[in-house]
Amino acid sequence: MPEEARKKGKHLTWEDRHEIQRGLREHRTFTEIAMAIGCSPDTVSKEIRNHRYHKPQDNKRFRPNRCKFRDTCRKRNVCGKKGIHKCKIPCSERTLYTYISKGYLSVRNIDMRRTVRYRKRKHTEEARISPIKKINHHYKDFLRELEENPGIRVVEMDTVIGTKGGKILQTIYWRKEKLMVAYLLESKEMSRTVATYDRLEQKLGYEKFCELFPIVLTDNGAEFANPDLFEYGITGNRRMKLFFCDPRRSEQKGEIEKNHEFIRYFLPQGTSFDELTQEKVDRMMSHINSTARPSLKGKTPLELALQHFGKDTVEKLGLHVIEPDNVCLKPELLK
Repeated sequence: MPEEARKKGKHLTWEDRHEIQRGLREHRTFTEIAMAIGCSPDTVSKEIRNHRYHKPQDNKRFRPNRCKFRDTCRKRNVCGKKGIHKCKIPCSERTLYTYISKGYLSVRNIDMRRTVRYRKRKHTEEARISPIKKINHHYKDFLRELEENPGIRVVEMDTVIGTKGGKILQTIYWRKEKLMVAYLLESKEMSRTVATYDRLEQKLGYEKFCELFPIVLTDNGAEFANPDLFEYGITGNRRMKLFFCDPRRSEQKGEIEKNHEFIRYFLPQGTSFDELTQEKVDRMMSHINSTARPSLKGKTPLELALQHFGKDTVEKLGLHVIEPDNVCLKPELLK
């Protein structure tokens, strides 16, 4: 590079651009041209890319096809034509971008102003709930159930994720009492979420379980994909009715989503759950449920649960009352 190197941010002069044009005619590299005018090769490359033009050919009868697939490609009227309007291109815009990405045309992705700005999206394949399994389990069926059984107890179910591939929390929330319990699972598998309800049925008994879980509303996660496994218990008898929210409508079970904020007081987003134990989770949920709520007129969810469920049932759910002065909603509680 010359002794008097160009200062960063200084514009190219007319003489610099003339030197670039002369360098191109002499088939010099970008680096050689950059050394001559005192700038970086990237600056030369951008200048050429922004101001280049294709000289029209005099011989109209001969138009070389430089496509590397010209011998095997069966596409017609795509390569080698200039001035083709959108309505005359025999494919959609998305298809044209696909052809460019696969190298079927002489133009490249680097020539596309917007294409080079975006990273390729990562798609993760996740198990989905079969449409057949969701028959009679849609959100509209849930609303119809509420109309036919006014005052029925509604339970919401969800999961809280720590770090990817680690332990998770399965949460269960009673709308009327605003009571939430959480159970630590080793992984996000349906067999583990179903096992939570099997253990609860064993602890509570079939009749009490049916009283606490008449209808359950959850999302479309793969961990809840088979409603039959949840609805029919260890005895083979039906123990609940399970319904799914509409896709991408988490607000349909917004109360449990909102209540997850209490868990994030202890376990912020991205925190690993691998060091947790069920004893610590029960302690955390006891403090959360011992927090007074304005929507309950100053009462706590545990107070209502004791009135509606009974002390024995509350203890079987892993909860115990915390005095107001001893309630702690900070991460230090889990240490």
